[in-house]
Amino acid sequence: MASGSIGIGIDIGGNFLRMVQIEKRQEGYAITAALKLLVSEIAEDDYNVDADTAGALSSALKAAGIDGRKRAIGISGKDLILRYTEVPQVPDWRLKMIMDFEIAEIAGRAGGDLSADFQLLNIPQNESGNFTVMVALAKNQFLHQRLDALAGAGLAASDMCPSSLALFNSFVMNEDVVPGETTLVVDIGARNTEMFIQKDGALLFARNVSAGGNLFTRGIVENLRIPFPEAEKIKKNEGSVSRKGGHKAMDPRSEAVYGALTAVAQQFAALLRSSVMFCKSQTKMQDLNVTRILLSGGGSRLKGLKESLGQAFGVPCDVLNPMKNVVIEVDDPEVEEKIVESPREWAVAIGLARIAMGEGSMGLRLLPEEFKKKRQFREKSVFMIASGAVAVIMLGLLMFGAVHNLGVQENYLKETDRSLKSARSQQKAIEEIKAMSAKTADFLNVLAAEASSGGEFMQVNSWIALNAPAEIWLKSVSFKRQDPATIRQGDGMMTITGVVEQSGGDPGQKLTEFARQLKDLPQVREAKITNRSTDLGKTAFTLQLLLGALPPGGKGGAKESEED
Repeated sequence: MASGSIGIGIDIGGNFLRMVQIEKRQEGYAITAALKLLVSEIAEDDYNVDADTAGALSSALKAAGIDGRKRAIGISGKDLILRYTEVPQVPDWRLKMIMDFEIAEIAGRAGGDLSADFQLLNIPQNESGNFTVMVALAKNQFLHQRLDALAGAGLAASDMCPSSLALFNSFVMNEDVVPGETTLVVDIGARNTEMFIQKDGALLFARNVSAGGNLFTRGIVENLRIPFPEAEKIKKNEGSVSRKGGHKAMDPRSEAVYGALTAVAQQFAALLRSSVMFCKSQTKMQDLNVTRILLSGGGSRLKGLKESLGQAFGVPCDVLNPMKNVVIEVDDPEVEEKIVESPREWAVAIGLARIAMGEGSMGLRLLPEEFKKKRQFREKSVFMIASGAVAVIMLGLLMFGAVHNLGVQENYLKETDRSLKSARSQQKAIEEIKAMSAKTADFLNVLAAEASSGGEFMQVNSWIALNAPAEIWLKSVSFKRQDPATIRQGDGMMTITGVVEQSGGDPGQKLTEFARQLKDLPQVREAKITNRSTDLGKTAFTLQLLLGALPPGGKGGAKESEED
């Protein structure tokens, strides 16, 4: 069975942490590892990952066999904001400038350090000719809390994404999109609820609210005057918001529980209706009407809730199955049973894993700037290592070719020598053989130069991997030897393309200094910046290095770097 990319989704809920590792296959997706941990006692305070939980998580990761490096953590709650704004039809670079300005304004009003991202929604132009953009913002203090705690368990996040968008990716990945259908998908957790509205596979609206299954528990607490943990057990074991077969007489306590849950169910339906109205307002799609509701999350398991919401909206209401195109291949039967018995609880984690793979059609990334730089440094290091490996392979191939051809030519020279001994009386034949020998020597010189230039390339590439400034990103490195007619020992042209980021200094000056440092290497004869362009604070460049032996007099007469 062919394997593909691997992604890990981490869904941090109020009561449980669910983590799933998914591998892309030719025929679909496979869950290769999964983990479900109770992360806190049932309580009303906000969830935090403490040191004990991080330690338990680290041990559980090893036991579960979760080892992928592409990870996405879901974020929700009161510290995450999803906003919508209208923009005219503009080029991508102009859109980025508009959104950067708006995000800076929001951050200024919020009075705090924020991370933000945006995406143009696939919604037709409204009457004013504008398009709709979704903007996600989160307080860095909130992001740091999650990132720092999980780092203690060895989990460095690749991305942090709104859980509502992970839910959308899970739906697209598994649910058959019915043409013309407008679907409201709702994931009810203990403390937060994620929701989105889609039509024909296009996301129209997404939202998160700081209210979930605990609302129903609090309703029981207030009606019965009992502690929260006891009310939670009653909700799970006895609670229902429907009377199948009409009104049935119940004991006083059961009646009180039913009344409390029914009242909250009505409030929850009103919350969903207001979200639909908000969607119409933001998208300017006043004729938009929900035609089906799908539920997921642990909070959606409350008996009768599906029927109650369907009745409130007057449309079919069912349960989202995020496992339609996913097979389970975990080694632990207990973990497999947890997934099979309630697949709806894994919808967000599955969507996050898809985003981590880089497949998600929607997945706004929110990371504090310092975490972005760490991730970029890791990616840059991987590129440098790969580039060095290519150089080693290239050098090996050149040396192999040179050794092979030397053997061939040695045999040929022996034959030539025997021919000379038997044809000394034929001067014309001797001259022809001499000419052929000269050509052979030239050919060997070229081969030696090729091998030498490969070595120079590898040495320069290794220096770049160890010494390139963090602001300079390399996109490609290529090598081409010079014309054999004019080649000298080690001659070759190394071409580098990349980008210089503006980080507390002048990108142009940093690029010039980088070129000067390369020019000082003993393997580099010339260093020339042949192209540079600056856009949005970043400078793209092409740098050409002439490698090989120095001309008489060394480098003293050459300029540090030249520009066309």
